[in-house]
Amino acid sequence: MIKFLISGLPNIGKSTLIKDLDPEETLLISRDGKKSPLHLPKKTIEDFTNAQDLVNQIIAAIKAYKEAKGKNPKTIIIDSISKIFLDIEAKILRRITSFPYGVINTEITLFMGFLEHSLASQCNLGMISHAEFDKDLNSYSLVNAGGAWGKKGGAISEVENALFIEMKGNKRIIHHKTYKFLSRTLSVAIPDTQPVEDFNLQTYINTLAEEALVGDTYEL
Repeated sequence: MIKFLISGLPNIGKSTLIKDLDPEETLLISRDGKKSPLHLPKKTIEDFTNAQDLVNQIIAAIKAYKEAKGKNPKTIIIDSISKIFLDIEAKILRRITSFPYGVINTEITLFMGFLEHSLASQCNLGMISHAEFDKDLNSYSLVNAGGAWGKKGGAISEVENALFIEMKGNKRIIHHKTYKFLSRTLSVAIPDTQPVEDFNLQTYINTLAEEALVGDTYEL
């Protein structure tokens, strides 16, 4: 099983990449403030009270998927993880005025622990995140909640593979191995960069999953 991150500036086509995923194997968890038009089994998170409520809604969605398909999803996509982080932050800031970021970090840790230890051990896990460009530092960073979690780097610190979509002129380019563009992979089968029209997300997942299986054979 693999974990991966898709990031880029707003409206650059991050969510569009998931249109290539197999609808018989994929569950989309949508919390991006808009209805997804993609023809994939999906659960739209309209709202949640706290991290545990969000976890419970995802568990219910997986159960509904299994009842409909007779199996668990092979890949789960969270769109978007950055919106969830900001929602958690905003909800707690409205409730707590004294030292709120300790609570925010606890809530995010609870949610990410569920993704890491429950979901990612059972299926491929993809997370989509908005990014922003810092002109002073001349670099990109993920949109995160504040506090220790944001300083840690956010979702990219939780994945082995990350791709970043850049608009270069009038072309969209996918970066896989460039630090400046929040991308990483150890796969030799994945190119450093490629035009978005040459990229297929399902093929990407399959390639990385096959390599992960080989890597698991070396585990002592």
